[in-house]
Amino acid sequence: MCKDVEVFSGDEPKKVIEKLMKKSQSKNIKQSMKPSRDMMYQDQEDSLIDAKEQMKQEKLSRIMATITLLLADGADPRIIRCPQPPLFMAAVAGCPDLVQDLVKHGADVNEVYPQAYEYSALDIAVSAPVSYENLSVIRALLECGANPDHRLKIPETASPSPTAPSATSPEIIDAGPTLLHAVLSKKIDIADPDDTHLFEIRDKMIELLLKHGCNPITQYNGVSAVDLAMNKCLDLFDIFVKSPRTDLNAIINDLNQTILVKMFYLPFCKSIPLTERLQTLTNLLLYGADPLLKCQNGIEEYGNLFVFARKMLSDVETTRKSVNPAAVKKSKSDAKTKKDKKDAPSKHGLLKTSDDNQGDYKQALELVVDCARLLYIRWLQAKLMKELIDIVNKYRHRSWNMIIKEHKNKKCTGLWLTVVRSLEIWDVLKTSKKKLYNDEKILKQVLCIIHFYYKRTRKIIRIPLTFQDKEIIDREVATLIHEHKLATISTPDMVPAIRPYVAPELTVKGIEKFNVCFECALPLQDSKIICGSCKLIDFCSVDCIARNIERINCHPCSSFLKHKYFPTPEPTVTDTAEDSENKT
Repeated sequence: MCKDVEVFSGDEPKKVIEKLMKKSQSKNIKQSMKPSRDMMYQDQEDSLIDAKEQMKQEKLSRIMATITLLLADGADPRIIRCPQPPLFMAAVAGCPDLVQDLVKHGADVNEVYPQAYEYSALDIAVSAPVSYENLSVIRALLECGANPDHRLKIPETASPSPTAPSATSPEIIDAGPTLLHAVLSKKIDIADPDDTHLFEIRDKMIELLLKHGCNPITQYNGVSAVDLAMNKCLDLFDIFVKSPRTDLNAIINDLNQTILVKMFYLPFCKSIPLTERLQTLTNLLLYGADPLLKCQNGIEEYGNLFVFARKMLSDVETTRKSVNPAAVKKSKSDAKTKKDKKDAPSKHGLLKTSDDNQGDYKQALELVVDCARLLYIRWLQAKLMKELIDIVNKYRHRSWNMIIKEHKNKKCTGLWLTVVRSLEIWDVLKTSKKKLYNDEKILKQVLCIIHFYYKRTRKIIRIPLTFQDKEIIDREVATLIHEHKLATISTPDMVPAIRPYVAPELTVKGIEKFNVCFECALPLQDSKIICGSCKLIDFCSVDCIARNIERINCHPCSSFLKHKYFPTPEPTVTDTAEDSENKT
């Protein structure tokens, strides 16, 4: 009995399950072979849509072929005005190929249309909704010579008057927004997640307008396109920063602010997270924003950006100290009044900031100070090298060890320059049009002299220079030049930057601009402290010297300044005796 139960429970259920599976599979196959009515209707609708779309495309192709044939047979697109000019209709229809054909056969790409607020074809294309077709039309118009650097004309509605006729045409104001203003002001509603590509299309429109000459500094209602992009999104602003058409040191709004001044203007500065702020400041400084130029905020003028930023910090400190936190609240009305006073902005638009905001502000300021110091060093090194190049060129018929006698700044050059850094400076100087900076013989002589100064300053070789030392220097310099060329040749596929990086080495009139403290970058007054070793840099106070000598590899004369202004006291006889007794 048990065996029968085991056999029944083991084999019979398997057979039943297999039969059920076969029945269900056959049923599914039969059901799948029977098309439903919905599917049949859907297929019919899709086929109808495809047929209509195909007929539409064929019709458009025939129209396009007819227009092309008429143009080839001599039809003048400038004569037709009914119902609209051909280029106008091509821009509205979003046909870039037709736009190119019309312009090729004589259509004026910059013609304005009085019936459309005196807009041009490019203005009409920019005012259309964001799409790939619209982007193609804008690109075609710009490539055909459309002028993007103009201001849109806006209609001014006349004030209603009972005596005025009802059909009066509105007046046209010339000082309207630019095309960049129009693109930045477009509202892009993302109802579908697949529509995020519209932002990329808008960015491409901005890049095209900038590339073909639309001025991003032109103001409309006191706001330029750059200022509008800063207020809207830092990703948009980054497009302007990297464009060579953008003057990063120009005034961008009716407050007479430059980009850097606005970045340190407290109401705007607090609205940006610290990480994004530091990255944006780094990009600005790399692409040519100069913190050492004179600047403005409203009607107040400042010697450079750092004077303005420290004025902001001092105003914040004054505001914080003026508020007494230990004041006793007498009543609810008094508390409310104090709260209103506490939140009220000052004359600079300041609010009482927290310690974190102040710390972030100081960190961003420190970054810009470090970059300004680096610009100072690069300009100073290039200045020393240019002086040496002029002397070598003057006495180029001599050997480099004989030219040394004519050079005066031997110690300074040995302190501030190396062969590797000199090769970097030479690459920058070669970008200028002077033939002097493309002479390989002069380069080798200059590098040999710099390498000799470097070794002599660090007491690697002795004076007078021997023939063996000269041969060693020649070989080492030749090796360094060869390695530098190999490093340049080994990266031929590197894509050059759209906008060249800042090059202080090419600054001609830098003496006035770099007349600042080497540590804090504030403009120098009459009372300044000159470095007694190199006599090339200045400090505004002993405190700045104390901070600067703690920076690693910042100033080659740091040890000299430390011994001069902060000497370590030598141990006396009694101190040494006490130390020996303690050891025993």
